[in-house]
Amino acid sequence: MHSLVYLHGYFSSPDSAKAQATAAWCAVHYPQLQVHIPVLPMTPTPAREQIAALLDEIIAAQPASAPPPALIGSSMGGFFANYFAEHYGCRAVLVNPAVRPNELFADLVASQENAQAAQLHNPYTGESCTLTAQHMVELRGLVVEPMTHPEHRMVLLETGDETLDYRDAEAFYRAANCHIETGGDHSFTRYEAWLPRIAQFLQLG
Repeated sequence: MHSLVYLHGYFSSPDSAKAQATAAWCAVHYPQLQVHIPVLPMTPTPAREQIAALLDEIIAAQPASAPPPALIGSSMGGFFANYFAEHYGCRAVLVNPAVRPNELFADLVASQENAQAAQLHNPYTGESCTLTAQHMVELRGLVVEPMTHPEHRMVLLETGDETLDYRDAEAFYRAANCHIETGGDHSFTRYEAWLPRIAQFLQLG
């Protein structure tokens, strides 16, 4: 039985609109598909370890001939999805993905002069954390350069993304299946319309 793992963004949760739309759409069109939407920790190593444990559990429970789980990741979830696509051989769809979050968060890292700079809170999961320089090192270690099979990634971008510059992902994933929609925002407003093509790319059938 094929499995799909949806990885939510940094300030998000399994209750996000895209996560729930994915689960609902798959329940109708692929009722035998196992859909997993884990709650991801805010710090990189615990998040990586949790995703790896979930993938290992799924793979151990399926026949050796079965394909690895398919991945969908949004924003920071897209960053992790790219990492696991590389290391587990998964096909992945990345939605407005973060490319180098260590650079994005660099100015938030706490210092002795400004200890509050990296105090972050996810209101959707209730988790709080303090990002440190060590977390930036951990994030940098998860950047995949170069990608072994970029063609196994579909990247969905909207030019109106107010959080991330879509051009960074466009350049980084230039060898992947990259699709750019005009307008929109960081949530990728056309997501539900793309679900049939996402399922086809991930070979869920």
